Amino acid sequence: MAAAPVPSRGPTPGIRPKRKVAALLGGR
Repeated sequence: MAAAPVPSRGPTPGIRPKRKVAALLGGR
Protein backbone atom coordinates (compact mmCIF):
# COMPACT_ATOMS: atom_id res chain seq x y z
CA MET A 1 0.00 0.00 0.00
CA ALA A 2 3.00 2.25 0.54
CA ALA A 3 4.62 1.20 -2.73
CA ALA A 4 1.93 2.85 -4.83
CA PRO A 5 1.78 6.44 -3.49
CA VAL A 6 5.58 6.61 -3.18
CA PRO A 7 6.54 6.01 -6.85
CA SER A 8 3.35 7.69 -7.99
CA ARG A 9 4.54 10.97 -6.49
CA GLY A 10 8.25 10.50 -7.18
CA PRO A 11 9.63 9.62 -10.63
CA THR A 12 6.90 9.95 -13.28
CA PRO A 13 3.44 10.82 -11.95
CA GLY A 14 1.49 10.06 -15.11
CA ILE A 15 1.47 6.62 -16.71
CA ARG A 16 3.82 4.41 -14.67
CA PRO A 17 2.12 5.05 -11.31
CA LYS A 18 -1.34 4.77 -12.88
CA ARG A 19 -0.46 1.39 -14.41
CA LYS A 20 1.00 0.16 -11.13
CA VAL A 21 -2.01 1.36 -9.17
CA ALA A 22 -4.45 -0.15 -11.66
CA ALA A 23 -2.53 -3.43 -11.59
CA LEU A 24 -2.50 -3.49 -7.79
CA LEU A 25 -6.17 -2.53 -7.50
CA GLY A 26 -7.27 -4.75 -10.39
CA GLY A 27 -4.88 -7.64 -9.74
CA ARG A 28 -5.35 -7.73 -5.99
